[in-house]
Amino acid sequence: MKTSWLTILPVWLLGTIVTASTPLQYCSVDAEEKTDLCFAVASFKNSTTQANDLSLHISTKFVVDATGWASVAIGPKMDNALMFIMYPGGEQGRITVSTRTTRYHAIPKVVSEDAPETHVTKTWIDDTGLYNAQIMCYNCESWSGTTLDVMSPSQPWIWATNWDQPTHSDDVHLKLRPHNAKGFTMLNMASSYSESGDIIAQVSTQRITQEPNTDDAGPAPPTMQDESDDHHPAKEHHKHSAFGLVSLHGFLLSFGFFALTFGVLGIRSGSSKSYKIHWTIQTGGGSAIVVGCLMGIYLSYKHGGHFGTFHQWIGLSMIPSVIIQGLLGYLHHVNYLKYGRRTAVSYYHIWLGRAALIIGNLNVGFGLNLAGAESFKWFTWYAGLAIQLSVLIPMWYFYARGKTILDAVRNKPVAKDVVRYESVEQDAFIVDDELDEFEDEGLGHDDLKNGKD
Repeated sequence: MKTSWLTILPVWLLGTIVTASTPLQYCSVDAEEKTDLCFAVASFKNSTTQANDLSLHISTKFVVDATGWASVAIGPKMDNALMFIMYPGGEQGRITVSTRTTRYHAIPKVVSEDAPETHVTKTWIDDTGLYNAQIMCYNCESWSGTTLDVMSPSQPWIWATNWDQPTHSDDVHLKLRPHNAKGFTMLNMASSYSESGDIIAQVSTQRITQEPNTDDAGPAPPTMQDESDDHHPAKEHHKHSAFGLVSLHGFLLSFGFFALTFGVLGIRSGSSKSYKIHWTIQTGGGSAIVVGCLMGIYLSYKHGGHFGTFHQWIGLSMIPSVIIQGLLGYLHHVNYLKYGRRTAVSYYHIWLGRAALIIGNLNVGFGLNLAGAESFKWFTWYAGLAIQLSVLIPMWYFYARGKTILDAVRNKPVAKDVVRYESVEQDAFIVDDELDEFEDEGLGHDDLKNGKD
């Protein structure tokens, strides 16, 4: 029997439409992670430019109204990825979409002019509270940061969400806090590609992953760089374990710089055991700093081997600084016993120590910011700084007036004919055995302090 073309044509057209609109959707819905995110993608050849354009629909629900952000990005990791970020706008019912990128794991910034042209075609909030944004990325394959292949059966994508940052802003440059949850997927882009005709990606009402031929997509690539210790491809947490490497790294460095302050207090206390107190505390604090920095290097290599933040570079400089500072302290002690006065080494030791203490404390803050630390850790850091200042400021005040800490505590006046107290060059650097030798020669503690031979 002869088949009529009028009968075949409708069937062929229907098949073409179904093939071109094959659903390509990824969802992560996890109540524990406070995440409800879906995104759908489709691509087609632009008949005018002959380039491949990308349609993207992001649909997410925020736990608290006007709070949080959601991001979808092209590529296997944050470094150089093209990111589409959305968050509640400045007024009720508005949505802000920001196209950004970053280097390594730094805070994403709005893309430069050489990025593909993007256009937000539609934004809306539906009756269920879902925030939606449809985005067109023209000639999206031209992005040079990470590779996009609209014909790839295994194109890497990453996503991230934050549920607790107050956003509620129309500013596309709004500084974002780190994500609370994140993940990746491999999408069969070829399944939703069309050689002709505009296709608009649409997230379905079923908030589940819908992707044909996912079994052929291949293994998952590395995901966004993170400092998490519980690294699992199916469910990854940005929140660090209280006893994980990241938290231990931060604790050791916080403790180390905090301890250095009391080591300085020890050497200027005026006690006969000042030197022993000083070097004991500084050795312990310095060791904690070196170990903490080595852990930071390990964590950086574990998550891609990139060193692109001030926190990392300052941390790298701290290792040689602390080691050199210890050697300078020892040489200062030896030279003072030999010459009875400060030498150039003494001043190097003093000023390098001051710089390391200030910069190190600040770098702990940079680390907290990089890790997206919760409020309790920030409060602890601020409290630690306040305690250190409450120790250092009075100490320097009394030192400028020629008093040791013990003199100030005992309210002991300083005689005009007494040599001004300078902890780093007087008997504070004489250990007990050496003090005994001086006493055997008839020179007591007061004689040394008055500079007698």
